[in-house]
Amino acid sequence: MGGKGTILRLIDVVLIILVGFVSISDISDKSRIRFPFTQKEAAESDVETQAIVSIVVTVDETDRRQVQRELLGDDGFFHKYGVELFNPHYLINWRQGETEVSREAESSEKLEQELESLVAEYGRNIEALNVVPTDQSPVGGTVAIYDIADRLDLPFPGVDLSGEVASEEEPQG
Repeated sequence: MGGKGTILRLIDVVLIILVGFVSISDISDKSRIRFPFTQKEAAESDVETQAIVSIVVTVDETDRRQVQRELLGDDGFFHKYGVELFNPHYLINWRQGETEVSREAESSEKLEQELESLVAEYGRNIEALNVVPTDQSPVGGTVAIYDIADRLDLPFPGVDLSGEVASEEEPQG
């Protein structure tokens, strides 16, 4: 008789846990998640008042720096070696209705200044902020965009990995 009581108690515990999970899942707030636009969707967008901002992260092969690193060798000693790093460069593409503006920035500091300038000129109605890394983009240059967006109170940047790079028009401004 003790075996049947144990099975009933286990079924009771499982049902209590199941009801608990169901009740917890109904409590959570539902929110709309905005996914980033790809470059192609941004070009085809009909949005007149909202801006879609794409930032292409590239490198200028002539703008490089040498950094010394150390590596622990098999012999138990540290050995120095040089690493060549490229500084990130940015191409900002601001699309808002009929307006399309492209600007370049040679550093993350210049990128922040250019974005502040664009927000001051065209307003803060930004539908999406896309980061478009290239195959040579330094990770630090891409991460800097998230910090800048946070400081300037811009939408959370999405990463566009579609492989479509924004048009390479002559920068304005």
